[in-house]
Amino acid sequence: MARGCQERWFIKWAVAATFFSSDGGNRWLDDFVSDAHSFEKVVPRADADLDGWHTRRSRGTPLHGWLTLVNTAWRTRHQPGVITVFPPLAILVGLFDRLRGADRPHVAYCFNLGSMPGGPRRWAARVAMKRVDIIIVHSRAEIRTVSVYLALPAARVRFIPLHRASMPVPLPPCSDEPFILAMGSANRDYATLFRAAEHLP
Repeated sequence: MARGCQERWFIKWAVAATFFSSDGGNRWLDDFVSDAHSFEKVVPRADADLDGWHTRRSRGTPLHGWLTLVNTAWRTRHQPGVITVFPPLAILVGLFDRLRGADRPHVAYCFNLGSMPGGPRRWAARVAMKRVDIIIVHSRAEIRTVSVYLALPAARVRFIPLHRASMPVPLPPCSDEPFILAMGSANRDYATLFRAAEHLP
């Protein structure tokens, strides 16, 4: 990790994600890490629906969503280290840490930027992410785009394949008729998808 985080590695981490819920069942990566590390999940307010973006009519986050993000980010401030999931929380935690003069390890996980706005928003993102130790992306192409956008060394942006728990498949696999599965919602590579589809009947 950057900035000498090895010396501070065995600490208590806040883990903030918009998909955690107050009803429990918030199993995530931190549940599989050794006991040498300590984690505390930071759950958004009970009335928040931040993960309902699939059904929203507008692309932007509504005001109540931003208020919940701000509240969630602020509640991570007491932990010596923080892991954020998705860009809005990472940027808000980064801004709060810069304003407070806090220098703690920060891992920005699942940092998939759907768009890369310029002007004041890009400036704010660069200020917020300047001290973030590691940014995790889920495609190799994002290493360059994210590092250029945030004006950070490419070594601070790491690729890890997107993970998912095992899912039961109710139907047997069909090897006679191959198919393509395209997942995700940001920066889709349609050219590669169509080239792959050319090989199907």
